[in-house]
Amino acid sequence: MSEREPAGSIIERFRGTEWETPQAPPPRPPSRGRFPIVLVVGVLVLGIGLVTGIAFLSGQPPGRTGISGTPTRNPFVTPRVPDSIRVLELFWATVRDPDLSYHLEGSGEFQSEAFTTSFELSLEVVGDDYTGTVNTIGGTGFAEIIRLDGVVYARRTGEDWVSRRTSDAGLRQDPFMGLAGRRELVYDDEVLEDGETHHRLVSTQFYAPSVARMLDLGAFRVSQPKTLTLELIVTDEGVPLRATFNLLVEGSAVDGLAPMEGHAEYAFTDVGVPVVVATPAP
Repeated sequence: MSEREPAGSIIERFRGTEWETPQAPPPRPPSRGRFPIVLVVGVLVLGIGLVTGIAFLSGQPPGRTGISGTPTRNPFVTPRVPDSIRVLELFWATVRDPDLSYHLEGSGEFQSEAFTTSFELSLEVVGDDYTGTVNTIGGTGFAEIIRLDGVVYARRTGEDWVSRRTSDAGLRQDPFMGLAGRRELVYDDEVLEDGETHHRLVSTQFYAPSVARMLDLGAFRVSQPKTLTLELIVTDEGVPLRATFNLLVEGSAVDGLAPMEGHAEYAFTDVGVPVVVATPAP
């Protein structure tokens, strides 16, 4: 009787026989370069995701970095209106207010072969009404003057008030600086003054104010002066600060016209401050 084999697992019982469970092949060694390929692919996918995300947030289609080619306009940004348009619009909106109020200081001179005169003007203005003083040096002299509801009141020193209803352009303050229409004024340039940005507006060939008003003259009958200009300095909000007016008439022997020239400076303060204009006290 043969000696019995010690009991063991089924696998151990069949080891070395034809019924032995075949051994699993050894694990395949990892392919060289596989991990780097996976890593590179992952980085590329991440990079594409970042580019797409940035493009989405900036409103720019993927693949367009904006570094080259036609720039992509951001639809959420409103383009800035040029000063040449913006300042003029603000200025006209200010001076076309029928109740515009401000303090006006003016001075100027007119010269011709016949006479020379100068003036000093100080007015509180609201719309087309005003109250203040005028000093015509070489003319009527110093006087108090008021305009209210189309009636002009004046009183020279030591005299009584006189009045008359009139629409004479030489005795009005409307339109502002004699500017009757938008085509009479254009934007010229930006001006830096005392650290603040101001702007220069200049008149065009269409500017045709009352010269008698601008130079404090009793009358002015020359129909076509050689030079007639207005320069305005305004704030960045279009509020007038000061103005310069110039007139030049060349003499003509044929027309019997003597040479003339005039110059005036105006300053505007307290724009928008309420003004009270009343008839003279009895």
